[in-house]
Amino acid sequence: MRQSLTCVICTEILFFPVAFLPCMHKFCGACVWRNQEAAGEGSYCCPMCRQGVTSVIRDRQCGESVEAFLKKHPSLRRAREEEEECERMARQLIAKYARGSESLVLVDEYDAAPATEPLCYNCNHPAPDSFRCLPGRHNHSVCSQCNELMPDRPEADERPPLKCEGCDRPFCGAYFHWMQRPVHQNPARDCCWRTSCKQETANFNRLPPEVFQWNTHERGILQEIMAHRGFEPTTFFRECLETLPDLPFPDLPGPQGVGARPSLRTLVDSEYLCNSCMRTLFAGIAYLWRKSLVPAELPPSVQQRPRCYYGHRCRTQTHNLSHAQRYDHACEQTRWT
Repeated sequence: MRQSLTCVICTEILFFPVAFLPCMHKFCGACVWRNQEAAGEGSYCCPMCRQGVTSVIRDRQCGESVEAFLKKHPSLRRAREEEEECERMARQLIAKYARGSESLVLVDEYDAAPATEPLCYNCNHPAPDSFRCLPGRHNHSVCSQCNELMPDRPEADERPPLKCEGCDRPFCGAYFHWMQRPVHQNPARDCCWRTSCKQETANFNRLPPEVFQWNTHERGILQEIMAHRGFEPTTFFRECLETLPDLPFPDLPGPQGVGARPSLRTLVDSEYLCNSCMRTLFAGIAYLWRKSLVPAELPPSVQQRPRCYYGHRCRTQTHNLSHAQRYDHACEQTRWT
């Protein structure tokens, strides 16, 4: 039973499972999102059989089987923050490749609104500079974070950008903050309003799962150090930014399988960042801060761990808890660099 409910990409129990057509192989929606992002635009092949994929569907029957299995084996359930992040990626996958879109055709119960309905807030409400959307869909883009429509306008110095300055993808947070639009008018945009898109005003209620690339053990060590020093996630973020100029500044990889990400220097130098880039920035500077500590500043139980040959780029650390516990991953890769 467990083998049939295991994703071959991440080797964990399926979460938000999707199925490929025509081969019907099943994977985690988040794993497909990461692999497809790495592959870029164009055709996409099944990782198991290498057959071309014509469409992807959310497999609800498999999802029900997974839930039944996890009720009997709760120890195999992922951490809450990891589930939230994986669901966010899976829903981004579905929203991006909804019916009639780009290289894949994903089918789910969410369909676009009719063309006659208002598409975004600017369709009915003018911006502070009196801008209002023209009728039709051609002058809209889709926010990369909340998947809601937003105006597609030329950039101007007198207002915030409509794209993240880190990844250059559409992002509505800065623009609609400028319009002072109430969150409650559209709960779907809440993810773009919960945190600030500026570094100096960003707030975090927990460490993002991207810190140490989903290595929960290494993240737990960091949380223990933070607690000992009296850091909350937000104050720790500020501390990392303040000490950053004194630390070595390598470029760090993005989450496993996601492909090219903006460099850490690009993120640090950007004024407006989307949620994804803000979490990637936090992960990068947290790694540099943790790496700068000497063994005596670490909890006694982890001071003598040998360093992993692959360092923070290790792929095994994300799914093999024993490996994550035995080796220190707050270091650079020393083998096959």
